[in-house]
Amino acid sequence: AGALAPMMQGSILEILLMVFGVGMAARFCIHTVSAIATFVTPLAMAAQAQGLNPFPVIYTFLFSMEHSLFPFQVTTFLYVYSFGFMSFRELLKVTALKVFLAVVFLVTVAYPYWRYVLGLL
Repeated sequence: AGALAPMMQGSILEILLMVFGVGMAARFCIHTVSAIATFVTPLAMAAQAQGLNPFPVIYTFLFSMEHSLFPFQVTTFLYVYSFGFMSFRELLKVTALKVFLAVVFLVTVAYPYWRYVLGLL
């Protein structure tokens, strides 16, 4: 947590986007359950060290665990790709669109909801 706290500088939205990127990178490297077990506590501690409520930070990290770019990261995508129902290029377009829409949702729906409706930020 001590190493993460200096990286969590800037606006709250920038921090949430950084956490989303960390989650995507962690999902690329290790399994989802391992990433959650590894990163949730340090992210919560770093958020508290910066004076932030840890719940939106953890929610953002868990939300990033739902998205992936490559077929080997999700069993359904792996089946679709390996049996030839979609080419890698088509599948990459679909998953990239899904990640883009997730970021748009985070910025336009989740962030205002957490900030103005629930008062968590």
